[in-house]
Amino acid sequence: MGPRPVRSQSVVDLVIDEVRHTILDGSLAPGAPVVISELSARLDVSHIPVREALRRLESEGLIE
Repeated sequence: MGPRPVRSQSVVDLVIDEVRHTILDGSLAPGAPVVISELSARLDVSHIPVREALRRLESEGLIE
C-alpha cells in the first residue's frame, strides 16, 4: 500500500473554509458586514476568489 493521493483545494475552497469557520465559531457576528476588500487583505488573496466564495456561501444560506 503506497501513499494516498494528496487532496488539492482551490483558493476559493480555502476562503470558504475560513469564512465558514469564522461564522461558526462566532468571530463573525450575525448581521456583521463582510467587506470583500478587507477579507481579501486579511486572507492575502485576490478579491476574485473571495467574491466567488461569498456567492457559494450565500447559496448555502450561510450569509446574505
